[in-house]
Amino acid sequence: NIVVNAPPVVDLGNDTTLCPGTQLLLNAYSTGATYLWGDGSTGPSFPVSSPITATVTVTNGAGCSSSDAIIVGYSTPGAPILGNDTTICSGMSVDLNATVPGAGGYVWSDGSTNAVLNVSAAGTYWVEVAEGGCSVRDTIAVQTVASPNLELGPDTALCAGSTLTL
Repeated sequence: NIVVNAPPVVDLGNDTTLCPGTQLLLNAYSTGATYLWGDGSTGPSFPVSSPITATVTVTNGAGCSSSDAIIVGYSTPGAPILGNDTTICSGMSVDLNATVPGAGGYVWSDGSTNAVLNVSAAGTYWVEVAEGGCSVRDTIAVQTVASPNLELGPDTALCAGSTLTL
């Protein structure tokens, strides 16, 4: 009698790209099997939180083995750069520009969806930019100060060689 034991089925899925800050839990579970991941760990699952080519070999109780690998990359979307916090004079405004080439959309703290937001009031403003299936956020604080009250006096005509102190 010849007994042919089937190797375990191992499928970590397709290669994938994740957004920064996300984690993927790879699972190679098979009843009665042992596991050996590329980093030497031996559990049925493997957490991924940085770019890696993860490999696993699964061995069933009959001594048959199968392996699989997955490449996990992380997207690096361009962060919107609103610049340093800023101060404007009362009654004036400033354009906050979050333009990112290839961006899929913009959402500002006031709900507007343009790449540029014109603000004239003090406050903290944020923008979230969608790019490559991920989103990034940037924040800027805008302060206002009173415009200086400048009085140079009445118009004055001077004779040649005369001086006027302002």
